[in-house]
Amino acid sequence: MEKFILRFSRQTLISLAGGAILLLSACGGTLSDQGTGIDAYTEIGGTLTTASATEINGIGKVRFLTPLAGVLTNNSFVFKGQLDGSTTTAATTLIFNSNDLNVSENSGIAIKFTRNGINVGVQVGVNGNWVTVSSAITQMYAPLSLDFVIDIHNNTGGSNKTRVLIWRYTPYAAATADIDTNSSGDLTGSYPASQQAAGIYTGLIVNQSRVTGAAIGTAKLLN
Repeated sequence: MEKFILRFSRQTLISLAGGAILLLSACGGTLSDQGTGIDAYTEIGGTLTTASATEINGIGKVRFLTPLAGVLTNNSFVFKGQLDGSTTTAATTLIFNSNDLNVSENSGIAIKFTRNGINVGVQVGVNGNWVTVSSAITQMYAPLSLDFVIDIHNNTGGSNKTRVLIWRYTPYAAATADIDTNSSGDLTGSYPASQQAAGIYTGLIVNQSRVTGAAIGTAKLLN
């Protein structure tokens, strides 16, 4: 028996004053059950204060050594980290399917977590075209306890579009995702769904942030 947060519909979450979250005990799994560790990488920019197999910390950029199996692929990513609590400019950006060896945040599919006061802001970009996730969702995220499994789809049923889903708790399904770019209500703008990313490189950009889990895996959803 483990603890998890009982999910409500997105509409219910948005209507909760102050973003209050109801915690209950039930059988289920938290994402902390996922394995920790960081995939092998190379530093390609900045000056990291820590760069090991278990922690990336400071200001800099890394590219994971193993490219994706192909451009039009669907993958998942276990991400654990923290945004520096002493500043309001801390950020971590995950880049997938970049065609740039320097894994620029404007190439490929990017998910950016930033400090927004005491809260977290999230943006998703496709080839430099960004959309912001509704603060009604991200206000439940604590900057010092980021713990997600993220699906990054660059081949949704063979159609010319991408899709990003983010979970804090299992089970993995579209209905249980905190964020699903297929759901317009999760976003404050229009997702660039008609685009696909063109590369196979994946990396992280950290700015006054700490990453302790970064591992690529198979997609949790088929589509």
